[in-house]
Amino acid sequence: MTSAVTGQRSSQLNYRSILYKYNLSKKSWDCLGFDVIIVKGVEIVQNVENVQMLYMLNMKYLNIFLKYWLPLFMWVILIFLLSSIPDLKSGLPNVWDLILRKIAHFIEFAILAILALRLGLRNEAPKNRKYVYLAAILFGIIYAIFDEYHQSFVSGREARLLDVAVDSLGVFFGTILWRNK
Repeated sequence: MTSAVTGQRSSQLNYRSILYKYNLSKKSWDCLGFDVIIVKGVEIVQNVENVQMLYMLNMKYLNIFLKYWLPLFMWVILIFLLSSIPDLKSGLPNVWDLILRKIAHFIEFAILAILALRLGLRNEAPKNRKYVYLAAILFGIIYAIFDEYHQSFVSGREARLLDVAVDSLGVFFGTILWRNK
């Protein structure tokens, strides 16, 4: 068998070169129980197929992270950063500025709920769907409370229960949108 790591025909490889090549941690290596033996002071590994399978598994998890977790993390960070801007105003008259900001709150939390549901429902069985919906709603509402609490420490901003209510409505709206897609 030809090795994917060294290009040599071998069923035994230096495990450090495999860890480096496939970007594995020693912890992930140990927990999978690979056969590591020492020959003349060099640790080598048997069963290269297991290493290649582990690499593919790591790529699967990386793809899941990039596709599902990262957008949610980035959106949470964006909400946090927008909440950190002091005296955030649109430049419109007061009534229109208030309406615009409430619409923005509503939309940003609807998107948050959609991203949370997208993550939670990526492979859930139908019987567990209601728990995923509940978790996404709770996550959105708790983050809305945290967001308003955070704004209470930003100069020119204040925490408002009305904003938590608008954010929560956005979470419910995003959940309904996702469910009816």
